[in-house]
Amino acid sequence: MGPSRTHPCRAFYWRACLCPNAFGHLQCMLHVGSVHAEVLLHCLRLLMKDATRPVFRVVDGSSIHKTSIINKYLESTNGKLEVHFLPPYCSTARS
Repeated sequence: MGPSRTHPCRAFYWRACLCPNAFGHLQCMLHVGSVHAEVLLHCLRLLMKDATRPVFRVVDGSSIHKTSIINKYLESTNGKLEVHFLPPYCSTARS
């Protein structure tokens, strides 16, 4: 048997951050690899770049959304960016 060949993209995981901006346009940021707090911070800064009104973001309970670097950034926006957490898993909500 010859050497095995793998598809070069299989070594990467693409993550996308999709958010509507203050003008109603969808902003997209693609990232290769795992998402950590610095990547999320970059995404939030892009989201707030042209915001003239408060922005509300709904997130899941992932620990990345609760890191100190993210909390400090949220505080620095003086309420211009609000994050709301989805409730934890609820088996009765399944259909």
